[in-house]
Amino acid sequence: MATQTIEFNATTGLTLTAKMFALGSDTVAGSAAATEKTNHKGRYTAAFTDLASGEYMLDAFVSSTGGFAIERYSLLMVTDTYYPDSEDLETVQQPVPVSAVVL
Repeated sequence: MATQTIEFNATTGLTLTAKMFALGSDTVAGSAAATEKTNHKGRYTAAFTDLASGEYMLDAFVSSTGGFAIERYSLLMVTDTYYPDSEDLETVQQPVPVSAVVL
């Protein structure tokens, strides 16, 4: 069994349900309650089990209203934490080499 934990941003204090849709589909592939992080307000996690590898769109819902967060994910069928494709962590977290700084 693979547990795919996703992270995403939304307004703090909401009770959200994260729904995953295969890219281009209108059918919910998985649904999970989202939990806001204790010390990183506005950052939520949701855990899914055994979503097939592929491209997904997350839509975060409050009751039956969606659109509170919309992100794209590239998931593998392995246990891991996944970040939105819009957050290229390798690029964001790499320090800029001094030789690349233009003065």
